[in-house]
Amino acid sequence: MNYLKKILFAHLFIVISFLVCSCGASHSIRDDVIYKDDNFSYNNLLNNDLVNGGVFSHIKSLTYDDKIQGSFLLSKILYEQLKDVHTINMITTGQFITEIGKENYLIIMDNIEFEGILNNESIGIIRESMPNLNYLIFAYIRNENIIDYSDTERIKNEKGEEEYKTDYEKTYLLTVEFQIYDVLQEYMVYNIVVYNQAEQTETRTTQTGCCEGGISSLISDIFHGPPAEINREEVLAKIYEKFAEELVKTKN
Repeated sequence: MNYLKKILFAHLFIVISFLVCSCGASHSIRDDVIYKDDNFSYNNLLNNDLVNGGVFSHIKSLTYDDKIQGSFLLSKILYEQLKDVHTINMITTGQFITEIGKENYLIIMDNIEFEGILNNESIGIIRESMPNLNYLIFAYIRNENIIDYSDTERIKNEKGEEEYKTDYEKTYLLTVEFQIYDVLQEYMVYNIVVYNQAEQTETRTTQTGCCEGGISSLISDIFHGPPAEINREEVLAKIYEKFAEELVKTKN
């Protein structure tokens, strides 16, 4: 035990050496407009209600809380990115749930995640509680794939001591579909899919030896987090920003 403590304290003093190279994630984003009604433009949203209906997905790793967090982030970015947003009566997902009730919201969530659209039952639920609502938007996470790769080699540092150098690569692929509905007219007016391929690389070194290397790796993760980390919120934020940008471009 004393031996392990000595190793631990020794590594705490040199923890900075674990992170050799760390760069921010790069994002490659593209979009595909599936449908836009000829009579719809960004101008329609100005001086009208716009409900953020929420974030939905059939992906099992996304919990209800994850979706609510994703919805909060969407509202935040729309407030920040949309032009003349002060003229839009933005209604958040939380306010939406309060208006229609959580039970009804869960019915709408099930319908969207099963059919991929806002069906007649869901529109009926919304209109019963919010009869004068103009527009509703929701985001549907279609795909999420994370690819990890690492390569380790044995090297000598400047002191001639042997170390392990590991190159990490992470690719985070996320696809989100956005749909906007004219609730009063009961039909979709805008449908766009945004793809983001985020990539992160990082190199870390650890000492050789089973015990020393394991402790080095553990301390590195504690201080710097997992190697080449990319979180879902970062990838979603870039997608939301792209969507907001493309939406504003529809302005007449």
